[in-house]
Order: sequence, then structure tokens, then C-alpha cells
Amino acid sequence: MGQLCLKNHDNSSPKPSKAVRFPGFLKGFSRFGGNKKKEQKGFSSTSGQSKSGRNLFLSLFGLPFFAMGLGFCWLGGISPILESREALSWEEVPCKITDSFVESHSSSDGTTYSVEIRYSYEWNERKYDGDQYTFGNMSSSGKASKKEIVSKYPKGSMATCLVNPIDPSDSVITREVGWLPYGIIAFSSIFIAVGAGLIITGLRKKKPSIGGVKATSISQLGQDETFKLKPEAGRIARTIGSVIFAIIWNGFACIPIYIYLQERKKGNPEWFLLLFGVIFGILGLLLIANAVRSLLAMRNPLPEIMVSPGKLMPGSHLNLSWRMQGSVRRLSNLAIYIEAQEIARFQKGTRTVTDKNTFLQVCLFESSHKGDFQRGSVKFQIPEETVPTMKIDHNEITWQIVFVGDVPRWPDLSETYPMVLQPAQVES
Repeated sequence: MGQLCLKNHDNSSPKPSKAVRFPGFLKGFSRFGGNKKKEQKGFSSTSGQSKSGRNLFLSLFGLPFFAMGLGFCWLGGISPILESREALSWEEVPCKITDSFVESHSSSDGTTYSVEIRYSYEWNERKYDGDQYTFGNMSSSGKASKKEIVSKYPKGSMATCLVNPIDPSDSVITREVGWLPYGIIAFSSIFIAVGAGLIITGLRKKKPSIGGVKATSISQLGQDETFKLKPEAGRIARTIGSVIFAIIWNGFACIPIYIYLQERKKGNPEWFLLLFGVIFGILGLLLIANAVRSLLAMRNPLPEIMVSPGKLMPGSHLNLSWRMQGSVRRLSNLAIYIEAQEIARFQKGTRTVTDKNTFLQVCLFESSHKGDFQRGSVKFQIPEETVPTMKIDHNEITWQIVFVGDVPRWPDLSETYPMVLQPAQVES
């Protein structure tokens, strides 16, 4: 792999295979934390989060998605369906078609069409005018299907309309709404779910946790204490999440295709539904492939990592030991890295860009001998002139242990374990 590694379980301390350099926003500083006040904050200092541990910015970011999805779902989907069911009790009344045509609506996104039918009728010897062909008569593609509907109601012909007996000015020619409102509900539900998830995540009060250890408890660990690192994401939760998301996504993707096929049988195909379904279906296939990969990766051995001392700082000697849960016979090789990354977030036009830069990477262990995989230990001196785990403004420093292994004809082993490197103590 081109990295300096400990290939035997000795107590020597490898030197960094990459020159230690500071992230861009910390150049010129040899230590993080110039006073005790900063040292006490350490890695748990988080901008963009309130003191209660809630991320209000994330909630505000999700609010437009939730509101837009909810509004679109109600106006284009739920409301027409409810009105259609309410019209079951309306009275049938003869009406005369005074005008009927297909109206086009042009915009930068293209041209869409809508059915426009005007008619007049009488209720209790009083004349009324109506212009509602169906509930939720939205503009869409498919001019031919609209012409076919209009041809059934030529100007001057007689038809039957439904009149609301409570409000006779409220009328409609047909209460059939087709499948379009159901497709709108499915599409807008995606925005509602995303927005609600962001709002709930932002409002949920969380205690900072890195490397499986609560931030408030890190400072209480003794120098000689050993603690267990937890993976960045649990393997079971990660797999279940990918499977559920793939099922939900593909379920929504099938709805517009199904609606298109039903409408095609009636001679009213909506091509945008087919295009929408195909695009989402392609993404759905990728999600299915990812879910299958996650399921297969469940059979890979899982590293269990113990680290000491309890307080890791620049200059500390990291003692790392591991053992594998599961069969290691599947692995053809194993490598262990310690990495430090700078994560920077900045605006690029209207987009928020996240840039990750690995400024330190050291291979602690590498072997292709299966007898070395099951368990082992290594030592490594963390460079004194480096920066600890931290989070300020739009920048973040993370430290992690990475296990990678090749599994022939199978998803490879790749597990990341975040760890905490505390600021160096400053002499008073």
C-alpha cells in the first residue's frame, strides 16, 4: 500500500508516513488552546448549535422542504380527492356547454395543457354558470388526451353536471380525478419526509459523542484507563436503514409508472409521469444494489477496538489493541490506519460545499498472513506538533481509526472508528 506499517506485533512506534502539516485554517499555530478557557471547551465547542445541543439551523433548513411538500400534497393531491368524495352526495343537473377548448401554458420548463369547459345550468329556477371540469384540474403534458376530453363536450351540446345543494354555485362536470392526485401525494411525500427528518433531527437534544464516548465523560477518564471505540455507524442499523430506504424509494417510484399504465389504457397517457418514474426507478436500482451490498457485508468480521490512555493528546503514546468478531478466513489482507481530517464548509454560489482534506495518515498495521488478523496490538506516538479534535465555525478536525481488508468476490471490509484527541494541556 506504500505506507509505513507495523507488520509484527512489536512495541516500536512508527513515524508518520506523511509529513505532519496543519490544516489551512490553523497554519501558524503549534498548539490548539492558548488558554484554559479554550482548553475546557476542546472538541465539544460547536458553532451552529445552540447551548441546549439542538441544531436550529438544520431545522430551519428543513422547514421549506416540509412546507412545500405539505402544500403541494394538499392542493394537488388530498384536496381534490376529498372534494371528489364529497361530491358523491351532489345532485345531477342538466347543463349546456357554452365553451370548451384546450388551453396551453408555456414557461421556461416547456408547454403544458389543461381542459377548459364553460357551462350554464339552473337550480331552483335560478341560472348559474360553472367552469370546473374536474376537481384539481391541473395543467400537464399530453395535449392529445385533453383534446379527446374536449371533443366529448362540444360548444352548444348538453351534458350533466353535479351541483352542491348547499352552495348551488359550486358545481363540477365529473368528480373523477384520475390517478394524478395520487402521484402528486407520492411525490410530495418525499419532500415532507425529508423536511420532517431535518426538523426533528435539528430539534432533538443531543449530547456530544465522539468515538462512542460522551464528550462530558472524556475528561473524566484517567491517563491509564482503556476505553472501547465504537464504529462510526452500527453495521445492523446501517443495513436496516439502507434496506428500508430502498423499499420506500422504489415504492414511490412505482406509483407514477403504474398511474401512467392505467391512464394509457384509457388513452390519456401522461408522459411526464413515465419520465418521472423512470428517473426515480434508476436511482431506486442503485439503492437496491447498495442495500444488497450492505446485507452481504454483514458477514464480514467486525473489529472490536480498545484504546488507551483515556486522555489522548498530541505527543501521547496511543496503545491500540483489537480482536475480530466473526471468521477472518474471508479476509485476504488487513490494514489499520490512523487518520486526521480537516472538514471545511463554505458557500459556492448558492450551494454549500463540504471539502475534506486528510492531513495525516499513518498505516499502523498491515499483513496478508491470516494468523495476524484475529487479534493484535500496536503502539504509535501521536505527533506533538498536530491539532486535536475540534469544531469551530465552518471547520472541523476529526481523528479516526480505519480498518480495511480485501474479501475476494465479496464486499470488502471497511470500518471507521472516530476517536478523540484532546488539546494539549497548557502550563499555568
